Amino acid sequence: MRTWNIGRWTEAGIDDIAAQANPALRGWWNYYAAFYMSEFKRVIAHFNDILGKWAVRKYRRFKRSRAKARTWLRQLAERAPEMLYHWKLG
Repeated sequence: MRTWNIGRWTEAGIDDIAAQANPALRGWWNYYAAFYMSEFKRVIAHFNDILGKWAVRKYRRFKRSRAKARTWLRQLAERAPEMLYHWKLG
């Protein structure tokens, strides 16, 4: 996940990030759900933080506020849960 540098993909949209991340998220779910669910939650929380950083850099309306970006991502997850694999899981 660190090598992806998603926080710096300001030219990419959320769909591009989803296309890149969904196979990895699905694989992590298959592994961690069977053995170490609490660690999977930590991985997903970290990924959500990275998405928040990306949104702050991508959209000026957040004015460097990660809280606003997280709220926007939460609303997006409610509207389109199929976009990212971990959003489908809840």
